[in-house]
Amino acid sequence: MSTTIRKISEQISRLYARGEDKENNNTVLNWKEVKPLVVQQINNLIGMTLINLNEMDVGVNITSGMLARYSVAVLTRGSGENQEWYANLPAFPVRLKQNLGLYRVGPGGSGIAKLKKAYIIIPECYWDLIDTLEEADLEGNIGVVPSGDREIVFTSDPGVTTVNVSLVVNDESTFGDADPLPITAEMETVVIQEVLKLFRPEVKVEKDIQEQPVTEE
Repeated sequence: MSTTIRKISEQISRLYARGEDKENNNTVLNWKEVKPLVVQQINNLIGMTLINLNEMDVGVNITSGMLARYSVAVLTRGSGENQEWYANLPAFPVRLKQNLGLYRVGPGGSGIAKLKKAYIIIPECYWDLIDTLEEADLEGNIGVVPSGDREIVFTSDPGVTTVNVSLVVNDESTFGDADPLPITAEMETVVIQEVLKLFRPEVKVEKDIQEQPVTEE
């Protein structure tokens, strides 16, 4: 079963208590105090894992837990033949080959019809070819081109006021306290070790820790 932010935070609290006072496990950190550091380490670890896979030129497996979904407004600038439709991204996507960091862009709203309809994401290196494309080349679809780190530009009027955007990001708001985390057991151990070092560098992570029931506060 996948771990969660709360489970990891409580585990670190127990390990800290054992390092402080082996005879009194009540000497603990509140798991909510530990949580921000856990989230930071998870985000760093996921980001570095994706970047390393990207540099190794192997397939990057994007799971739903790595995606942050936003609704953003479609804006316009210029006029006539120079008019452009664009949107500002609310977060920095992880830089991956083939623009996988910008995972999906589709019309705003909800429902199956909206989910099935998505725009074609075109790598930034092909931007100079956009002007030579005919509408038929995109089979009637609208293209989306990343422009810098926080902006996307549409090849034509998307015909909507908002779009749904899925990004591969390091964004702590994507993880709830009880949400399953997209990390392996080995990655979990690294997170625990790194956070624990901040409190007590000499405390070692025990391999087998009896899981204690989560208590509501």
